[in-house]
Amino acid sequence: MDQQRPLLKKLERMRKGQQTEQQYEDQKFANTAGDEKAAKPDSNLMKLYIKAKDIMKGA
Repeated sequence: MDQQRPLLKKLERMRKGQQTEQQYEDQKFANTAGDEKAAKPDSNLMKLYIKAKDIMKGA
């Protein structure tokens, strides 16, 4: 019975109209998807991007 408790709680929350953990994570991701400040770009990737851009300009 103890193994079923988390599942029962999850079903109870769903029944009450509350979000499940997955729905919450999906919503959180959707809210930050267009926000460029949400994730700081990796400096190494930015250096590679700038190098590639310079190479393309020279080509």
